[in-house]
This record gives sequence, structure tokens and C-alpha cells, in this order.
Amino acid sequence: MYKVLIVEDELPVRDAIIAIIDWEALGFQVVYAAEDGQDALNYLEDHEIDLMITDIYMPFIDGLELVRRVRKKDTYCKVVFLTGYNEFEYAKEAISLNANKYLLKPITKDELTTVLQEIHENIRQELAEKNNMSRLKLEYEKRREYLQDKLLYDILLGFIPRNRVEEACQDLGFNPVGSAYIVGILEIMNKKEVGETIWGEDYSLLHFALFNICKEVIADYPKHYLLMGDHGKIIVCFVFDEKSKAYEKAYDILGEMLISIRHIYHMDVVAGMGECYTELSDFQYTFQDALTALEYKVIEGANQIIVKTDVERSSTKGHRQSNEFLEQIEVAIRVNNKNNLSKYIHLYFDTLKFNKVQLEEFKSLVLTLITHIFGTFNQLIVDKKETIALDFHLIEELLKMDDLNLMQEKIIKKCEELLKQLAQNREDDKATLVLQAIKYIENHYDESTLDLGGICEELHVSSSYFARIFKRHNNQTFLEYLTEFRMKKAKELLKSSTMKVFEISVAVGYDDPHYFSYNFRKNVGMTPSQYRKE
Repeated sequence: MYKVLIVEDELPVRDAIIAIIDWEALGFQVVYAAEDGQDALNYLEDHEIDLMITDIYMPFIDGLELVRRVRKKDTYCKVVFLTGYNEFEYAKEAISLNANKYLLKPITKDELTTVLQEIHENIRQELAEKNNMSRLKLEYEKRREYLQDKLLYDILLGFIPRNRVEEACQDLGFNPVGSAYIVGILEIMNKKEVGETIWGEDYSLLHFALFNICKEVIADYPKHYLLMGDHGKIIVCFVFDEKSKAYEKAYDILGEMLISIRHIYHMDVVAGMGECYTELSDFQYTFQDALTALEYKVIEGANQIIVKTDVERSSTKGHRQSNEFLEQIEVAIRVNNKNNLSKYIHLYFDTLKFNKVQLEEFKSLVLTLITHIFGTFNQLIVDKKETIALDFHLIEELLKMDDLNLMQEKIIKKCEELLKQLAQNREDDKATLVLQAIKYIENHYDESTLDLGGICEELHVSSSYFARIFKRHNNQTFLEYLTEFRMKKAKELLKSSTMKVFEISVAVGYDDPHYFSYNFRKNVGMTPSQYRKE
């Protein structure tokens, strides 16, 4: 059973979370339910957990601060945030704290069950990987080459203390000694979609095929090492005897690998390249440089080598221009101009790309764009009870994408969906407005002061706007409808009562009986007296 800590300051909500889930059936055990962040921290001083489900908005120590403190000691604990607030800043902070999920209250049993099943599988896989160590020790002698690769990978990841790197290499008879160290990392763009399209059922072999291509290229260059990284990455560890021109040589070899992959498999590929270092123990730093550079693929695009120092230059000009395009995007939404909407979304991203916006800034600006789009749509909704909730699933998808074009098309598609929804809401609002006007006429038709201006003031709309939508929905003007309704009521009174014509005139909203008779003859084709005699 995996241990669960629940942190919620509202007792009914806390009890409900515990009660609605069959924790044992899902492989979990609720070991403690804390009433606030401080209570949770006190419990964690003496206990370990696998999963924490916490509210964000709590007194004393809120959920974000709680996780921030827990992360200093425990980076493996899974976290699910609960909140009743659909706020951008909360979502942004939750992402930065590596939260597994961000759920909006009220949560359902099915929603929480699905999240728990996903987390259970994640924990199971992580523990299974840790338990493989005993098996690896038994195969030590048979797999020395594998262990050397594993050692090099551990050095890259910083798992080996710097003062033990050379000793660890000697223990395995591994001798990657030189004067210059550089790491390059290659990756297929949109590898899953492209790989499945080209390779079909053999998609799992794609990683191995790319490794072999790079291995053939590097075979001509001694003292360099090749590793199969995670998620289909190929890691190239360059070791040069001389620092002079080491950077240029590594760049050329990576370029040769890119060309070979493109030539053989016709796939878009990208490489990230780290800085040049002079110590073996510094391999971890050039590796991190290369990973950082590779993350910029969403901005820089495919079929090139990205170097960290070339891309990490911030530009305030880019921010100013992106803000200008945000305004144009808002205008396009307000006037329902799909062409301009698409145009300015593309210009927004072009600005971020060409002004070398740093990656974290880029992610933040993507979040800004999405929240601005949703905010604009919500401003245009008349009934604030029907506001459109911020789509956190969309944000999660966008931040995982590595293709800028796909990202833009995803956002444009979402905007078009929202425009259709907004158009429907507007039609519903107009229909509701017309129905309210008709209801008002039915209740006040006997008032001689009833006119277009009065009813518009009552409904809080402009007379020109109301007159336009009323005629479109009823195929007649407001005055025509009012007159027709009054004539209908007058005919009913003429047939069903003994009231005199001037009394009926007043009863249906006409102070002047002569004007009433004129209108009646004009609309019915005879005088009130003639109609009564029929």
C-alpha cells in the first residue's frame, strides 16, 4: 500500500475525500488527514509518504508553500493540488513545483479515481526501476560494457561525486581522459507521431536505428562515446586530447549525424550542444548545457544544432512587441475576425522566437497568451454564470509540445472553438433579450407611455441594438409588434366585454380614442364598432 497524506482545512471536504474513494482497492492507505499546512509539516517530520493531496488556499501555511518546503527534502513524493480557484498564478506555481495534477473543486469520485490510478502506476514503475539494482550486480561481469555506459551516464547526471569520478572509471577499466569535454544530444522532432507513421509496428526499433547511424559516424573519430538516452535521445560524449578547435570539431560531427539521419530516414532532427569543459568531472555541466539547448527546439525549430549560449539572450523588445500582438489578438476575438486572429497568434510566436526569449520566459508567455485569450472571451459573455473555465489540460499539452507550428495550430483551433461557443452564447443572449421584451410588453401594454426608449432602459440595452435584434428575431419592428399585441387585446375585449370603445382604448394603452380607432381600422380593416357587430 502506498501512503497518502490529505491536507484540507475544511473538515466536511476532508471527510468527503476520504469517504468517496475505496483507497485499499486502488492500492493506497490514508495514513493521516491534516487540517492545515503546519499540521502536515509536523506529521512529515517523523513519517514518510508516497502521495500528498492538498488544498491550496489554507490558513497559516497554504498548499503551495507546504509543497515548496516538502520538495526541499523529498523530490519523489507525488502531489495533487485541490483548489476552488481557477487562477493562472496558482496553475503556474503548481507547474513549477512539479505537481502531478491540479484539480478544481468540486472533484468527483471518477476524476479522483483516475488520477490515483495514474499515480499508482507511476510510483510502481519508479520502485520497480530501483529494485533492479540487485539484478545488475549479478550480471556485473557479463555486462562490463553496459556498466561503463551506465557509469558515464551517471557522471553526466551528476550521480557520481566529482572527487570520485576518476576512481570510479579506473575500477571499471574505463579511461575517458582528455583535455576537452563536450556533450551533444540528438532527438527526432515529434518522434512518436513521425516514428509510428514511418515505422508502424516497428516503432520501438527507431531509437536503436538512430543509435546505429550515429555509431557509424563516430566510428571514424576515436575517444568519443555514444549513449542511448531516455525518450529516444542519442547522447554523444566528445573527448578531445587538445582543447584547440574541440568545439568546432564536435559541431561538425553532430552536423554529420544530422545529415545522415535526414538522408536515410527523412525525419526532422535537432541537436543540442553544451559548452566545452576541461575536466572529466565537468561532463555533467556540458550535459546540462546540451539538455537546456535542446529544450529550445520548440522555439528554434528542426534540422539544426542549438547551442545554449546562442539562444539564452533575453530581449525586452520582444516583450513589448508580444504585448502589442496580445492587444491585436484581443481585438480579433472581439470582432470575430478569424483571419486576423490566426495572423496575430503567428506574429506573437514569431516575436518570441526572433527576439531570443529564454525558455522559462517563453513558457510563461505562452501561459500569458492562453489566460489572455480565455479572459477576453469571458469579458464578452453577458451571463457571468456561464464563464469559460481556463483549460489546464490545454496548457499541459502545449508545454509538452516540441513543435512551434503545432503549438500555434492547437491554440488557433481552440480559439475557433471558443468563437463558435461565444457566437452561440450571443445568439442565446439575444433570444433571451427578445423574450424578456415580449414578456414586458405582455405585462405593460396597457401603459400609454410604453415605447422603444422605455423598454430599452428597462432592459439596459441601446435602442439601436435592441431594435435591430428584435426585428431579426420577430420579423417585425418593436412598434409593429406592440401595435399588433394591443390590437389583439382590443379585439378580445370587444368580443368578450361590454366596455365602451374609449374604455378599451385606455385599457390597451391609448389615451386618445380617435388614434386608437385609426390604428384599429388600419390593422384590422374595420372600425372597433364594426368588429364588435361581426
